[in-house]
Amino acid sequence: MKPDQVTKLYKQLTPTEQANLAIDAIKRFDDADFQLIHNSVKRCTYECLHKDYQMQIEAFERLALTYGVQYWKNQALATLALKHHDNEVNGLNSELKDLALNAWKVFLIHLGCMELALAEICTKAHIDINAVKWLAEIEDSNAFPPVPTQCNLESSEHFDFYTKLFSAAVFTDKPV
Repeated sequence: MKPDQVTKLYKQLTPTEQANLAIDAIKRFDDADFQLIHNSVKRCTYECLHKDYQMQIEAFERLALTYGVQYWKNQALATLALKHHDNEVNGLNSELKDLALNAWKVFLIHLGCMELALAEICTKAHIDINAVKWLAEIEDSNAFPPVPTQCNLESSEHFDFYTKLFSAAVFTDKPV
């Protein structure tokens, strides 16, 4: 088919169908087909909220989502490691007991570095840290051991990782 005929067919599709075909063209590295699809999408004019307002709300949501996923992942792994440690205390394998205890300590270090990184990024982005924790459904409770609030030199790579991760969630248009 000629490009004009294909474009006419693409224009008859729903925006959802066009998007799915565009994704398929991207997966196939077919830039020509992608451009045909992209150019056939109906253009609309919208009235919307101020872009800075919308960007701040979206940054808050992305940060809370990213923080929440990382927090609950590390908290779950720390809990599992501690459970394995407790199971091995009465067992005969002291090597597994020590391994589980060390794993638990590593996950606590991750949690501590996350807290410091979150505080730093929230300050830079003017985002309320308590609101981020609220949206991520993280409340202070006695259900888990207290999270350390410092990173030492050995854990600075974890702090750097979480700082970059949270920064990428917030500052999508410019590096920190």
